[in-house]
Amino acid sequence: MLILGIESSCDDAAAAIIETTRPGVAAIRSSTVANQDDIHRAYGGIVPELASRNHVVTLLPVIERALGAAGCALGDVGGIAVTRGPGLVGSLLVGLMCAKGLAQATGLPIVGVNHLEGHLLAPMLEHELAMPYLALVVSGGHTALFVVEDFGRYRRLGSTRDHRRPFPQRKSAPCQNSARAREGRSVRFQLQRRQDRGRNVPRKRGGRGNLA
Repeated sequence: MLILGIESSCDDAAAAIIETTRPGVAAIRSSTVANQDDIHRAYGGIVPELASRNHVVTLLPVIERALGAAGCALGDVGGIAVTRGPGLVGSLLVGLMCAKGLAQATGLPIVGVNHLEGHLLAPMLEHELAMPYLALVVSGGHTALFVVEDFGRYRRLGSTRDHRRPFPQRKSAPCQNSARAREGRSVRFQLQRRQDRGRNVPRKRGGRGNLA
């Protein structure tokens, strides 16, 4: 069965056609991406409103390119999978509404996919892996280490309390205004130490990313 996958959780709009032969086994027929690097470069990071507005323009053409590259039509597809979160709310809404519209018009079944679960299982598209296996996720929010025990069964071993590891360095380097920072070499400066007490500290508040 052919499945159309749609991804719009952040700034990139992506679509792919995969072909499943049996549960847990799939082959990539096509994969297309429209990135927004030129749009966000001037701001030093992703601007959510600009990202979602650009998805409105690029998502359908990306889907058409994916179908064309796979040599099939929408009528040949047996189902639609779309990222439902986590991610930027506006960007996710564009992808979800597009997928729901296609499903409504064609009668195809639709399933929402957890963004992080997609990362955990993506290696199985190109490699034969025996479960359980260890998976490292370095995505838009956090760096996390998981044990993938089975489909739908994941155990998190640990994760960052703030942004993923490269984020503070990438954001603060331009502020150092030095040749060393521009060349990507390390720059030493004092950072306030977090004083978290208890286990219920909200993630992504404070921490080195925000302090920098």
